[in-house]
Amino acid sequence: MEDKDWNGIRLVLRTLPINRIKECIEAKGMSQAFVARQMNKTCNTLNGWCSNKCQPHLVDLYLLATILDCEVHDLLVPMQGRQIRNAARARQNGSA
Repeated sequence: MEDKDWNGIRLVLRTLPINRIKECIEAKGMSQAFVARQMNKTCNTLNGWCSNKCQPHLVDLYLLATILDCEVHDLLVPMQGRQIRNAARARQNGSA
């Protein structure tokens, strides 16, 4: 994989869990419906975030952290660029 294979990296990122929103909501004993109402979002939007099918905007992450009384980084899965590049390389080589 070339260093600039951003499309390959993007494809890999779409298959990885990027956020921990569902876990954080559950840990606070809140429902997705309650959080959706607080954020003026639909339940479908929150469900998409919780299932990692789509990701919230940064502003929404900050609002979510405020509602859940946590830090923004608590809502994200820690990853390093090296891990992502290795996963993309493995995918390109057909071993992922």
